[in-house]
Amino acid sequence: RRGRFDSVLVEPGPVALLTAAGILLIYNGCNFDDPDLPSGAYSVGQALFDSRDPTSVIGRTTQPFLYPELPFETEGTIPNVCFANGLVNFEGRWLLYYGAGDRYVGVCATNT
Repeated sequence: RRGRFDSVLVEPGPVALLTAAGILLIYNGCNFDDPDLPSGAYSVGQALFDSRDPTSVIGRTTQPFLYPELPFETEGTIPNVCFANGLVNFEGRWLLYYGAGDRYVGVCATNT
């Protein structure tokens, strides 16, 4: 996908989730030609697959929902990295653990 956050590399992130809408996969992407991100940035997107035919993609984000923007994400051993690793449901909230700057660990949480 030229010009997108995942134009160069697509890798799976946390374990996929079976939902009523289909199989949700949070994945990591890298770009060299997305005008909205630094070249070589790692960001996080989502893809939804048909649960009856997992080879069929139902939908995919065109923009990342997590991307390097905070200092610990844009600086570090490798700059401009947000890389999703783990997803946990804890007390009714989803917690997404991710690597940042190839040096730190961050966590994002849903509100409800």
